[in-house]
Amino acid sequence: MYPKFGPGQLWECVADEIIKMGGKIYKNAEIVHLDLKNNKIDCVQVKSGKNETRKINADFFISTMPIKDLFIAMSNAPKNIANIATKLEYRDFITMGVLLKRIDLGQSEIKDNWIYIQEPFVRVARLQFFHNWSEYMVADMAHCFVGMEYMCFEGDELWKMSDEEFARFGIDELKKLGFAQDNDIIDTHIARIKKAYPSYSGAYSEFGVVREFLDSVENLFVCGRNGMHRYNNM
Repeated sequence: MYPKFGPGQLWECVADEIIKMGGKIYKNAEIVHLDLKNNKIDCVQVKSGKNETRKINADFFISTMPIKDLFIAMSNAPKNIANIATKLEYRDFITMGVLLKRIDLGQSEIKDNWIYIQEPFVRVARLQFFHNWSEYMVADMAHCFVGMEYMCFEGDELWKMSDEEFARFGIDELKKLGFAQDNDIIDTHIARIKKAYPSYSGAYSEFGVVREFLDSVENLFVCGRNGMHRYNNM
């Protein structure tokens, strides 16, 4: 059931279906303002890559953006509610893909999709074995593609590392765990994801007020872990 080229392929198919049905998709466009009138979103202002701003009207709006960002854009929302929403907390995320000639464990091959790491002497939280999800995730099935996942906060010491520093750091941890040696490394790729995990801390204790307000906006529907600030399996 796993998409041949990874989960992003699912949304590429959804995009194709939207376009076939006459819809339009604006890429690299930032929602900078939501115009709230009489308990409805009247329109959104969108800024494109060329720094041009335009208004888009619609009957219904579905938002998956972080609630914190949603309220920053919805500048005419009640101040007491916006104050709670913009103080919601998040956990950020760095993942490093490591392409290996082999996994060096001195035993039979790993058949797992991922392994959670409990060892206290490393910072990596989970290893994901993309080549076990789908053989098409590597160009050569003799190789292994491992994702190293790090939970962090934007601006902390991990986040501020350069790609070169982080690659050295992550490879060192992979070696400490016994998964690879220097001559096994082919390539690395690093991605930093802001607000990857909504946090049930801080202002979340007052989140009920935010949800009640969002439920009152008749044509706005929030969904997804960030759109709902809900991620119960974390």
